[in-house]
Amino acid sequence: MRDLKNMHGRSRKQSRLLADCTESQRAQLLKNILRNIRAMSLNTTSFSRTCKAAIVGVSLSAMVAGYHPIAEARQPDAVAARQVPGNTRLEKVQRLFAAVESRATEEVRSLAADRTLVNARDKDGKTALMHAAISETLRVAVTSRDMKDMQKAADTMEIADILIKQGADVNAKDKQGKTALMYSVASGSAMIVELLIGDKAVHKADINAKDKQGRTALRYALANGELPIVNTLIGHKADVNSKDNQGRTALMNAVASNDPAAVMLLENKADVKLKDKQGRTALMYAAESGHREMVSLMIGSSGGIVNARYESDAAAKDGQGRTALMYAVASGTLDSVKLLSGNMKSMNAKDRQGRTALMCVGANGDALAVTMILDNADLKAKDNLGKTALDYATANGNQVAAMLIENKGDMHANDRQGRTALSLAIEKGEKDVANILIQRGAAGFHMDIRPN
Repeated sequence: MRDLKNMHGRSRKQSRLLADCTESQRAQLLKNILRNIRAMSLNTTSFSRTCKAAIVGVSLSAMVAGYHPIAEARQPDAVAARQVPGNTRLEKVQRLFAAVESRATEEVRSLAADRTLVNARDKDGKTALMHAAISETLRVAVTSRDMKDMQKAADTMEIADILIKQGADVNAKDKQGKTALMYSVASGSAMIVELLIGDKAVHKADINAKDKQGRTALRYALANGELPIVNTLIGHKADVNSKDNQGRTALMNAVASNDPAAVMLLENKADVKLKDKQGRTALMYAAESGHREMVSLMIGSSGGIVNARYESDAAAKDGQGRTALMYAVASGTLDSVKLLSGNMKSMNAKDRQGRTALMCVGANGDALAVTMILDNADLKAKDNLGKTALDYATANGNQVAAMLIENKGDMHANDRQGRTALSLAIEKGEKDVANILIQRGAAGFHMDIRPN
């Protein structure tokens, strides 16, 4: 045991001596190291394989690290370089990221001089430029006007500029598919956005690049309410009609969230007729969300002025055959129902199950919605099962049934199973509705079902 430890110590000492030897002396020392290794019994059971590997690894470290006479001749400064802390490529990359995070401008400049480092990535696939773009110092500087914040913003800008000029890939994507432009947009760094896509940009970033969800920088700007940046992106030809992986456009998202940027998008030729993968239009998103202003804008009646450029197709149907009016009825957004009820084509349009908007109202029992669409609705229309709006209302025992009966809803119509409105009322136990139907002379079971 002691002999092996002594050999191990001698080998380490000899390895350290290599740096200070001539080539002939170095060669002799290397031979001695190898002789020490061969002298050891590597089959000795008193040592684990880990210990043996450590002994051999330490003894051979000189050669593995490059202390070979030929290698030394090719790299005369190799020994000195290895003695400088943080000089490996990995350590340099780590120092670069740390310098970006701490806004150490001169350190970034020094490290970025090695162009092989500027596009290195962290564990998430982010580059140094992305880290600079993520910084919110620029947004803070704009709002605070504090001198310290202004200096931080200036340093961040300078760092981004250094990296770009040293060859940073402005279109590199991280593991989520995000680019430096997307990060700068999301963090509100308008000046870095300009640095990446402006007229004086050294290397222009792809303004319409998409992440793994199919979202562009414009979508990130809208999601974060960065209207000045939205305006900048559109001014540099961002595609306002770009679709994400679900087929959604920026306009669909804007109207769904009642975002005033919708006006900006429409003014810049956002297509109101585009559909997502479920066949929904921007108008359907607006109607479902219940934002009256957005629905008004989409159908071109904002402020009482019809603007044909914005006029959406209110009769358009999604993949299930539903119209914007049906979406408004289903979500109970009465303002949207009122605005959309004036479109005659959509009023009596049927979905894939044959249901009209009035049938949807009958099913959910929204009496106020009935008053808005009753005048132009077809009360005799039937769905694929032969049911009328009155049948739907009767089965649910709601106030709408009485309103439809009052307005001459067809009490005698039969569905495909031969049931009338009265039959359905009795079947569902809706006694009040059944009595109203009987009093009006409805055909069906004429038994006394009045409460005791």
